[in-house]
Amino acid sequence: MGALFSGKTIIVVDDEIDLREIVSEHLQMHGARVLEAENGTQAFEIATSQRPDAIISDVRMPNGDGVELLKRLRASQFATPPAFVFMTGYADITSDEVAKLGAQGMIGKPFKLQELNEILKKHLLA
Repeated sequence: MGALFSGKTIIVVDDEIDLREIVSEHLQMHGARVLEAENGTQAFEIATSQRPDAIISDVRMPNGDGVELLKRLRASQFATPPAFVFMTGYADITSDEVAKLGAQGMIGKPFKLQELNEILKKHLLA
């Protein structure tokens, strides 16, 4: 697979463990150091201590959703906030809304892992 994301730390946030593991394993195969969280609250704690390069998060989750996570990160003291990509199975948030929040992209579930790679390459390897 190669080391496309070598040296990059990425947090995968989703309350669906199967999806979280699939995305995590894919990113690890591409050389990323991957950390996992099951909700936005847990992800924020990890992000503040680990300073990731990117966060891939579900939009809707119990105990802290992805929108709340992004807002908290943007309000925190990150010198350079991590790239942020939403994964969603619902149409309750638009691409324009996520862009206004500061996210770099949104992909709908189910999605192709290559689609995720393209968004991450654009923002991590620029």
